[in-house]
Amino acid sequence: MTIDAAPTKAAPSRFASYLEIPTRLPQWFWWTLRIATLLFTFGMVALLAVDSKRGLDLFWKLVIPLLPLMFAFIPGFWRQVCPMALLNQLPRTFGFAGKRTLPMRFKIAAYLISALLFFGAVLLRPLVFNLQAPALMVLILGSLGLAFLGGIAFKGRSGWCGTFCPLAPIQKAYGHSPPVLVKNGYCPTCVGCQKNCYDFNPRAALHSDLADADTWYSGHREFFVAALPGLILGFFTAPNPTLDGALGYFEHMALCIGLAMGLFMAITRILPISRYKSALAFSMAALLLFYWFASPTLAGGIAEFSGLPVPAFAGYAFLALAGIVAARIAYSGLAEERAFARLNAPAEPRVAVDLPALREAGAPQPAADIVLDRGTGQAFAAQPNRSLLEGLESAGIKIDYGCRMGMCGADPESLWPFPTGPRQKRLLPDLRRLPEELLRFQPARRAA
Repeated sequence: MTIDAAPTKAAPSRFASYLEIPTRLPQWFWWTLRIATLLFTFGMVALLAVDSKRGLDLFWKLVIPLLPLMFAFIPGFWRQVCPMALLNQLPRTFGFAGKRTLPMRFKIAAYLISALLFFGAVLLRPLVFNLQAPALMVLILGSLGLAFLGGIAFKGRSGWCGTFCPLAPIQKAYGHSPPVLVKNGYCPTCVGCQKNCYDFNPRAALHSDLADADTWYSGHREFFVAALPGLILGFFTAPNPTLDGALGYFEHMALCIGLAMGLFMAITRILPISRYKSALAFSMAALLLFYWFASPTLAGGIAEFSGLPVPAFAGYAFLALAGIVAARIAYSGLAEERAFARLNAPAEPRVAVDLPALREAGAPQPAADIVLDRGTGQAFAAQPNRSLLEGLESAGIKIDYGCRMGMCGADPESLWPFPTGPRQKRLLPDLRRLPEELLRFQPARRAA
């Protein structure tokens, strides 16, 4: 016995997937910006080759200080125009991308790898990348090359952007509740290439990571946000390794990172606050610490490369702007934590109905409406005001790890192999609507 599930009108979701985020700008505009950003990157590499001091100043005094604020306020903009993302998605755009799925062990460890790459690049800045233009050129060109190869080797964005890119952890930490959402422009349909994809649902990604049942997987996120304030404080207060030696520099960095991680551990184990609140506090503290030290450098870089006079208070203005953005993220993030908890409240006790067995035994049909999962043959009773996802979980039917991200309906083509009788034809157009409308339903009349 099969039923129709008629979706009811759903309230706007706080966790809009990229299917629900409106497209505000045409594709030609984004492609123009992407190409311009890539050309700017190659131009910066050329400047490093011909005028190393000016090239280093441009990169470290202007480009890098601007990125964290962009990651926090409008991360989707950067993910649209990032030169690494462009090269990573060129194979997919032109039809020669790899079809391989990233092995699960690498999916789980990818965040930790990218976090360690980020920490390594920061730790080596005073020793190598701040001083040696060739090393910085290798870092930039190597990242671009790996992004391109990752797009050739693996499907979707699993070869670099959503997995191994060293900037991915900082984008998710700062931009987990961005004031401005920009729609992901690289994925016409989701191919399920990564776990808790940030590009699919930016505001649900960190919540889903921290709530993951695999504590090893979720622990990587906690490790990064716990260490981040210590990394930034240590970097800006450490002795100059070229003058005082590398040993003292690394000891200072290890002490600052260790103290930050110890404080995070103490807070999460002693105080009755959630893992998300701790992560929120430490990520926003890291953002403010960065601009406390880097705002004067950014103001000086703007003056140097624009040739315009910059007032003395410009540095404080950037710090104040970072404070406003951090406050906005904290406010919306706490509201989203409550909404996420409501959406993922424990399901009702497990109740499953073995419908095929009942049929074979000649038992009378159940009085309740029944939903049959065609993949497993299991069935469960439908109840008013309960979503299909909650029903599946209550019956113990395995779901994809993207379901809690609003992934249902991401690939409409996957729905078409369903039988196409008259009742199913009425159902299919509804299934192709947005995920929030897809999941919430009222049981309809059973088929005769």
